[in-house]
Amino acid sequence: MEVAEDDYFDVNSDEEDTEPGQSMADTMPSNLGLMLAISANQTNGGVRSLTNFLNEPNILSSYRPPYSASPLMDPQTARVFCHFVTATAPTLSLHNRHPVNPSVMFTGAPVPAFQRSLFTYTLPMMALSNQGLLHAQLALASLHIAKLQQTSATPSLKHYHYALRRVAKAVGHPTKRREISTLAATLLLGFFEVTTAEHNKWNSHLAGARELILEIDFAGMTKRINAYKAETNTTSKGGMYDYGNDQQHHGGQRRMSFDILRTDKELDENLISTLMGYRTRYDDYGQIVDLNEPPSHYHIPLTPKDVENFEIQCDLFWWYAKQDMYQSLISGNRLL
Repeated sequence: MEVAEDDYFDVNSDEEDTEPGQSMADTMPSNLGLMLAISANQTNGGVRSLTNFLNEPNILSSYRPPYSASPLMDPQTARVFCHFVTATAPTLSLHNRHPVNPSVMFTGAPVPAFQRSLFTYTLPMMALSNQGLLHAQLALASLHIAKLQQTSATPSLKHYHYALRRVAKAVGHPTKRREISTLAATLLLGFFEVTTAEHNKWNSHLAGARELILEIDFAGMTKRINAYKAETNTTSKGGMYDYGNDQQHHGGQRRMSFDILRTDKELDENLISTLMGYRTRYDDYGQIVDLNEPPSHYHIPLTPKDVENFEIQCDLFWWYAKQDMYQSLISGNRLL
């Protein structure tokens, strides 16, 4: 089953999109028992290798991708998933906000925020509670394995189409289409086409990702964060904040930690203005209002999770921008 190039999201499935009962919030590194055990048995003298988790010459020969995959329960799926985290994911982007260290996911201990790399921790953990994103990662990993071992890529194609069905359903849902996992899975499927050298299909996925990105209120969220920082700077009077917690009590109210909103993350509007060629101020930007939707409530206090999600969305946007630039350079077409 292939996707029509003029409509990336034109995919239907009669199968139910049942998600695992375990949420990402409940899946801590200490609960990854099966993958922790596999990781412990493949240390290879402490040297990281692209083939650490490939314990057979043709590991995909007996692998049958299930529609409802679970690396927490199935050893074969777990091995492919571990290969994604340790071998495939570090190659997806050369520049990351946090250092790439695949081993932190398999330590069995809580991982500090500054070590949660997008492709080797954040998205894999998110995939444990989202089948579309999980299948997209398994598709890339099994394709990578097939190329390394020079075997059939059929398992990767199955994962690819399973992911396509899940993503199509999510895009058709008014809430799920705005989830980070939907955008991430779409971009991963696009990168799958990069690996298979299918330029037109790559463009189709990027066009789908562009639709989702346009619905994210980057300017509005940046404005809220800047306003919150200005308010907190005014009320803190000397920097009474706690770097150890995500939230703090300050003046009788729960305040967000400055570890989340530290000043080195501030946007340099002067630099952005130079790049754009005209004066840019984020406070001057608003959002297109849909009269069919309830108004946004900007007075609702920000939470650490809001900021974390926004940063992940920013990371995915820049990954989209890089892919868009590359496809334009290769094809000579305009940017999407």
